[in-house]
Amino acid sequence: MRPSFSTEEFLQLLSDYNTATWIPQVLLCLLAIGAVASAFTRRGSARAVFLVLALLWIWVGVVFHLLFFWKIAERAWLFSGLSLIQATVFLREGLAAARQPFRTPRAVPMALGALFMVYALALYPVIGAVIGHVYPRSQVLGAPCPTTLLTLGILLWMPGPPRWGVFAIPVLWSLGASVFAIRAGVYEDVGLLLGGLGTVLVLLLSRRRGADGSTG
Repeated sequence: MRPSFSTEEFLQLLSDYNTATWIPQVLLCLLAIGAVASAFTRRGSARAVFLVLALLWIWVGVVFHLLFFWKIAERAWLFSGLSLIQATVFLREGLAAARQPFRTPRAVPMALGALFMVYALALYPVIGAVIGHVYPRSQVLGAPCPTTLLTLGILLWMPGPPRWGVFAIPVLWSLGASVFAIRAGVYEDVGLLLGGLGTVLVLLLSRRRGADGSTG
């Protein structure tokens, strides 16, 4: 199945969206960098991390999907609803979280998470420019795909056993939306697809490790 819009329509939508919202996008990037820093340091707050993620997904659900994406995608309302459900999950996690470190001690999730975050914050527009999708006709944080990849990167840093309910929508989006985007010619979303697959692999290995530990 192919997307209902052309590559040109999507790139023009990105241009309209980026031109209209570049100032709040800068603020979102600063908040995201702050959340990454808070997740990395042992003095950071899990509550702050989750609340920033909630804000990002509210932005995606309301601003990107309902104000812009609906113009070329008839199912934008569905994507908006899923984004707002995920924002609610993060709000719940944030309100329940104590002021405790967010960072996991495991090396593989830390490394993959860092790679996903760098891709989401920096490599998306760079790779887009290389293949001809020059800003403002490119994806930056605040658009669904970079936001999803950043989210997966941060969530991989969560301590403790993986909670599938927190990962469910970002993983599904990474696997589904990336395939549609790639078919539409947005090849920078290969990173999102690999991010989703990598996240699933890490979660499965973590679950298996936990099961082995519980039986041992």
